[in-house]
Amino acid sequence: VACVPEPAGGTAGEAFYASLAKAGLGYGPAFQVVETLEGGEGEALARLVLPEEAGPDLPWRFHPALLDGCLHAIAGAAALGEANPWVPVEFVHLRVLGRPPAALRCRVRMPAGECDRRRAEISIADLAGNAVAELVAVVERIEGDRCAEEDRWFLALDWEPVVGWRLFVHGVARHEPDAHDASAGSGLLEAYAE
Repeated sequence: VACVPEPAGGTAGEAFYASLAKAGLGYGPAFQVVETLEGGEGEALARLVLPEEAGPDLPWRFHPALLDGCLHAIAGAAALGEANPWVPVEFVHLRVLGRPPAALRCRVRMPAGECDRRRAEISIADLAGNAVAELVAVVERIEGDRCAEEDRWFLALDWEPVVGWRLFVHGVARHEPDAHDASAGSGLLEAYAE
């Protein structure tokens, strides 16, 4: 795992996430873990801190919000504020050397590659500089108009009126069980339209 120096300044987390939002990548408070980002021209350094909104520090091997934050730093290795952002589409390699703490730093290297597909190499360390993990991902550039259209395919609301419902208890469908029926206390609820 390569040495991961502390970012010497750069962009503050709030400004970084505002630039991602302008590019169409909005993240809620639980996933806004990049505290500082310094980068450009194929390399970025980031300091990440797990926010309270990410929930309790359960015995994760690698907290999902922190892992995702390392991937956010890819934007800094490209060009911060770029209209068409780079996003991971494949993990080639992930090696976790120890349980990452709630504050990390990472270095992203994104060597030149194809026009819209590259490899991102991410070294991750604790704040003392001790190696914690390494990740190699394949990233692709999202085309602005295509991204917005694809988002609409998956995120559009399409409400249908519910005509009835069934509760499955122990694999048996029960139509509209009586609220006083103790055997209908738990199970799978299915709504259906005609």
